[in-house]
Amino acid sequence: MKNRIGIIGGGQLGRMLGFEAKKMGFIVAVMDATPHSPAGQVVDLQLEGGYSDPEMTEELAEISDFLTVEIEHINTETLKKLVKQGIKVNPSPETIEIIKDKFVQKQFLLKHKIPTAPYAAVIPSETLGKRNRGISNTRADKGIEDLSTALEMTIEEIAKKFTYPIILKKRFDAFDGRGNYLIQKRIDIRKALEKLGTESLYVEKVLPFVKELAVVIARDMKGNIAAYPVVETIHKNNICHIVIAPAKISSKLQKKAQTLAKKVMKQIKGAGVFAIEMFLDKKGNVLVNEIAPRVHNSGHYTIEACYTSQFEQHIRAITGLPLGSTAMKVPAAVMINILGERKGEVDVKHLEKVLHMPQVSVHIYGKAETKPERKIGHITVLDETVEKAYKKAIKARKMLHI
Repeated sequence: MKNRIGIIGGGQLGRMLGFEAKKMGFIVAVMDATPHSPAGQVVDLQLEGGYSDPEMTEELAEISDFLTVEIEHINTETLKKLVKQGIKVNPSPETIEIIKDKFVQKQFLLKHKIPTAPYAAVIPSETLGKRNRGISNTRADKGIEDLSTALEMTIEEIAKKFTYPIILKKRFDAFDGRGNYLIQKRIDIRKALEKLGTESLYVEKVLPFVKELAVVIARDMKGNIAAYPVVETIHKNNICHIVIAPAKISSKLQKKAQTLAKKVMKQIKGAGVFAIEMFLDKKGNVLVNEIAPRVHNSGHYTIEACYTSQFEQHIRAITGLPLGSTAMKVPAAVMINILGERKGEVDVKHLEKVLHMPQVSVHIYGKAETKPERKIGHITVLDETVEKAYKKAIKARKMLHI
């Protein structure tokens, strides 16, 4: 029996994947540069290496029957090479390659006529291959020597087309609010460049929306697809704070969002769990914001609330096992993230008070250090209604100190 799983990445997602894989009898190894990583604490073996380390990735593949990821910011060229050697890698390296470059991801959505926010490259397309210097030959010929000034002018031109506000984003390595900057007016452009740097940037038009939605969806090796209920996600500073399951939207909109998620899945390759993040506008239109080629924060509630958690589902999908039921076994669930509020060692206080509350589950990720807005854990609350679960989740989070 092939029962060895390798996970690139040793964070909290790898940790929760590890728990489920071990329950099913798999031997699990992870790769992460942080010693004693959250995932490394609960699996059989941790290899210490960065996500993009080709030699370490190959070493992980040698001891794995199935290779998967908990983060998309990895070396896809090495994964492509491993696939040619017969290693089962899921999701496919080609899919990860598309998704990890957010600008290419937008191009992919547009190509397949999947509705998304208007966007534009800060670096003109003809110079994308020139080390992302950001100045076209035309601009250089006009005597513009300062890169930031050149980029400011480019962003201002895009803003005139889209109208303010706009969002400046990094194409690579942007997640949990890092790599985004909301530009309300021209004076903000320089501040945005100071924060994000000058390389590999693009702009998105800010769309007015009623709710942010997400659909966690899985595909097995035979192509079967199973979608979880549509959830609402509430963000602060571009970081997910709360997930409400199911989303309080009409059955018609539930169906529209799931249909859109399935349309995305038809265009991308590989087995596993994916998350499709969406916007719902005032007119009832649903647009895709981003795709995650992995288990996702918006699906953490499934551990307690669904018959098959997203983590168990991912393990099933990548190892050739049948997909499980995605149905909720309770009427409502609310997940609230435990985000750091200070710098220092993690010190969990008042956990016993929180656990006295009925149908409340607390997950602490095993990270040694806390810092502002770092994900340290999450709380999931089950109840008869979303309103009751939400109220209890807010109360539980206020009780807990990290």
